[in-house]
Amino acid sequence: TVVLPPAGESPAETLADALTGTGAGAAVTTVNTVPRLWDETLRALEPAEGTAAPHRRNLDVLLGGEALTAD
Repeated sequence: TVVLPPAGESPAETLADALTGTGAGAAVTTVNTVPRLWDETLRALEPAEGTAAPHRRNLDVLLGGEALTAD
C-alpha cells in the first residue's frame, strides 16, 4: 500500500515511484488513495459472469491534475 505524503511533498512522484518500482515501492501490490474509487474502478474492469475476460489495458492514474501512465 502506498501512503501518499501530505500536500506539498510531491505525491505524484511518490505514486509514480511506487508504480514503476524505482523506489522503496518495488513490492507494492495496491495503491490506496481513495478506496471507494479504486474499488469501483476495479469492479468495472472485471468481466461479467459468463463473458470472456477483457484484454488488459494500461490504466492512467489522475492525481492532482497530472495523468501518470504505466510508463
